[in-house]
Parts: sequence; C-alpha cells; structure tokens
Amino acid sequence: MWFANARGYKLGIMKLRLPSMKLVALIALGLFLVLFLRFEWVVNAEPQTLRRAREAALSVDLCVMRAAIDNYTFDRQKPPGSLGDLVEAHYLREIPVDPITRKKDWVVEFDDVVLSPTLRVNGISDVRSNSGNGGSCGNRRDTWLQ
Repeated sequence: MWFANARGYKLGIMKLRLPSMKLVALIALGLFLVLFLRFEWVVNAEPQTLRRAREAALSVDLCVMRAAIDNYTFDRQKPPGSLGDLVEAHYLREIPVDPITRKKDWVVEFDDVVLSPTLRVNGISDVRSNSGNGGSCGNRRDTWLQ
C-alpha cells in the first residue's frame, strides 16, 4: 500500500485509537474504584458483624450454663461447687469458650442458694463473661440475661 509510508498515516491511526484507549482507561478506572470501595465497605463492615455474632454466641452460652446450674441445683439439692462439677455430672459436655475473650475464663459468682425456706447452701449462683466491655447495644456483657 502506497499510503502506509505516508507521514500522516500513523498519526491518523493514533487519532482513531486515542479516544478508544481513553474510554477503556476510564472504564478500567471506574471498575477499580467500584471494586475498591465495595471491598473497603466489606472490610469495615466485617468486624461489626463478627462482634454481633460473638455476642449472640455469648448470650446462648450464658443461657445454657445458667440452665445447667439451675438443673444441677434442683436435681442434687445443692448448687455446684465449680463449672467442672457440671461437666462431671454431664449437665454440660464441656465448659464453653467465652466467644468474646476466646478463653474459658468465666467469672463464677458464689452465694447462698435458697433450696427451701429452712435450707440455704453456698455454691455457684451465677456465671458471667470476663469481658467487662460494653456490648453493641450499650450495656455491659457481664450483666446479660440476669
């Protein structure tokens, strides 16, 4: 082709390709920004979701352990002396891990438990989380479900 060696041919091709290259670059930039912002939202939203899930698991664990303490006390006519007593007597399979602190570091409260008008026995009266931080709804986690 005789016009391939012409001086303006390459410039003409560049004039045709430049707008399409700008369009591709703008689309790529837009996709990058959309994906980056979406990823940033997911990363920031995840800790809040995990915290709520841990708080829900804590609520369930506290209900199960308090029910086990009550059942043990009713069946044996004395409160348990430790959380290990609940495991040994098969009221719990194992002492659950606190989902907030990720340890088996429950705070056990001992008190006189009234079994009848004339009978009071000292033992575990309640269990609570060792994390004194506030929950997502603003109240302290260690006072939940009392």
